Amino acid sequence: MARSRSIFVVLAGTAAMLLALLWIPSAARAAGNIAIAYVNNALNPYALQVEVLDGNGLQLTSMTVHLYSGTTDVYDITNMAYAAGSGSDQVWNAAAPIPEADIPVGRYTVIVDATDADETDLGLPAPESMNIVYSPTITASPSPVGLSYGDTNTTISGSVTGAVASPYNAPAIPLAGVPVDLYDEGTGITKQIATSHSDGTYSAQVQLPNAADAYMVVVASSPTMNGGGTSLPVVWMQDATELVSAQVTPSDFVYGSNQQATLTGTVEYDNAITGWQPLTNYPVSVNAGLTSATVYTDNLGHFTWTYIPQNATQWGVEVLSAQLFGPASASGIIHIAVPLQFASFSASLNSFAQLSVKACVNVTAPGFKAPHGRLTIQYSTTPTGPWTNLGTITKGVNSPRSCQGTVDSYYQRTFSVKLANAYYRAFMPGSVDYQAVASTPLHRWKYVTRIISMKVSPTVVHRGGKLTVSGRLQQWSGKWRNFSRQQILIILKPRGSKRWYWIRKVRTSSTGHFTSTFRDPVTASWSADYEGNSTHFASGGSVHHVTLESVVAAAGLSAVTDWHALPPASNPLTNGRVISALVRALA
Repeated sequence: MARSRSIFVVLAGTAAMLLALLWIPSAARAAGNIAIAYVNNALNPYALQVEVLDGNGLQLTSMTVHLYSGTTDVYDITNMAYAAGSGSDQVWNAAAPIPEADIPVGRYTVIVDATDADETDLGLPAPESMNIVYSPTITASPSPVGLSYGDTNTTISGSVTGAVASPYNAPAIPLAGVPVDLYDEGTGITKQIATSHSDGTYSAQVQLPNAADAYMVVVASSPTMNGGGTSLPVVWMQDATELVSAQVTPSDFVYGSNQQATLTGTVEYDNAITGWQPLTNYPVSVNAGLTSATVYTDNLGHFTWTYIPQNATQWGVEVLSAQLFGPASASGIIHIAVPLQFASFSASLNSFAQLSVKACVNVTAPGFKAPHGRLTIQYSTTPTGPWTNLGTITKGVNSPRSCQGTVDSYYQRTFSVKLANAYYRAFMPGSVDYQAVASTPLHRWKYVTRIISMKVSPTVVHRGGKLTVSGRLQQWSGKWRNFSRQQILIILKPRGSKRWYWIRKVRTSSTGHFTSTFRDPVTASWSADYEGNSTHFASGGSVHHVTLESVVAAAGLSAVTDWHALPPASNPLTNGRVISALVRALA
């Protein structure tokens, strides 16, 4: 006998067993040797299978199954038939499935009446219920599909339908009144967003609580329906990011001071609705040399990182590319004034008042490259100063073997000196990158000389005539004294020539005088030159112009082989000015 119902109920097997144990129809209670091991309708919801344990060891002769909904017997299965097993453990199956129209979906308590040859036991409770439930199908479509960190609003639409899995192939039908939930897979939190309408459809406008999480639309199990769900097919878009005002303060440090540097900045993202906004609580990768860390932005998008620079002059910040945000980076440098030292410094003073200096400067702090600033050469009358700048040197391209590598810088240059007797040092002033450093002073000097009473006569010479060049050489040693037994070059610059030549060597007398006479000289500028030595500066006489009126000069004097070109430093017009300055400095 079947009682048709229109209410569909689903409950779990354990709950059904509990209900069966708590309530058994009073007319069917018994305490015999027959017990129900389990009931099963998994292969066909409408066809029941029962396992029986017979304490008498006898095969049952009959079995009737009662299906209760609550306290009401809604259907009796009288066509149960033996299927397999022994007398003590046997399986009985319904001979035919229950017609779908006779029993609606729901959960039913199973009570069995069983008879063997010795006894009849009525109201035997089954440990499981018989469940006939819908298997739901849920659809979910978001609009829009593409969402971002700044715009997580979407409208979810879909439907809930269900069908009973049975050999009858019943069609799926709309399920009305079903609560529809949104499940956040990242947090495990479920929240109801809608209830299905009479046609099984639903629609809800929602703001997804956590950007970048995966979501499902789910329905919970009920007495008439299993639970189920489907993934929400949203696509998370990347927002552009940028770093604003990334900087390190202060920007200048002194090596070894252990002063803290503070790297700050702001991270913003391009919100699809409101434009550029602070990116809050987001990781930012920061680094300075070999030191790195991950810091997080605050509620204004700001971040701060403190570190001790040591030997790291470069810093960097990076917003890493992720599911929701594109990459952004910024970098810069700070200045660390490192200590320097002079690996070498030399100064050589020649007789033409030229000081040739060479210096090798290196960095004493590990991890830093050679200095690149200008080097200043200074002079003073005492080894302790005050110091006056003589000139500067830019680092040379090629370095000698004594000054090479990434930490050395080589400097070389020649200067005209300002004093005959002075101390010289190399000095590199302090800068944001280097600490000031000075070399050990070097004392360099020579005696100053001069040629006085310079005469060239006559100034006009006729053919076959003679020209006499004379003068006096002196040296300064507290006062001007005659300088004897020194070699003097008689020099000339022929008309139209740009070079000076010497044509004769003479020596000074005990009074410092010298003289030399020529026959048939050329038209030229004439003078005398003292080239100096290891202890004396060179000097030059005054220049005198002589005109030769003869059309043809004397062959011996005019022959090029008798003229010897002077080096540029011996030029009395240029060198004379430097030496004259030294002479004036003595006055």
